Amino acid sequence: MFDGLRARFRQKKEEKQRAAKLAQKQYLEKLDKYKNSSLSDLEITIEDVILKKNEVAYYMGQELTSWLEPRKRTKSISYSGVSGRVKIAKGVYIKTGSIKPMKQTQTTNVVIHQGVMVITNKRILLINHDEISQITYRNVVQVVPYSDGMAILRSSGKKITLTGFNGEIPSILLTRILTGDIEAHN
Repeated sequence: MFDGLRARFRQKKEEKQRAAKLAQKQYLEKLDKYKNSSLSDLEITIEDVILKKNEVAYYMGQELTSWLEPRKRTKSISYSGVSGRVKIAKGVYIKTGSIKPMKQTQTTNVVIHQGVMVITNKRILLINHDEISQITYRNVVQVVPYSDGMAILRSSGKKITLTGFNGEIPSILLTRILTGDIEAHN
């Protein structure tokens, strides 16, 4: 009786392991495709957006992507120190003592826009039902992939963080576009 349960448990465990290995193999093949194929082989058509002249789309995300930028927030302002007030005449007072303003600033990431990400040869688009936002490649210096998104570092302006997706494939594609690596590799 217990041998049959163990055999079924072992069989299900082996099936899960095989499925995980297959998914990993497919993901690595997809990564290899984005690293080594010619960018012209990766072109896709998008029906919802009219692209600019000579603009080609290479990637469209499946998940909702959030565009985050750091913003400084003043959390609170308070005064500290000993102070006093002296009456000089009717309605005229002078304040004495030391008053030191204390403000606490905190930098937090704020959501600028959310939408489906599209990567073209000229810009990154975030498309939702209301509007389209864009990030041009003009000042992009570096692309940093994360497991849940990617960061785009620019020579001027704030760092842009895009979250809500696995950032490995989009960052490979963006790096190839920015460096002009459009030909196929062996």
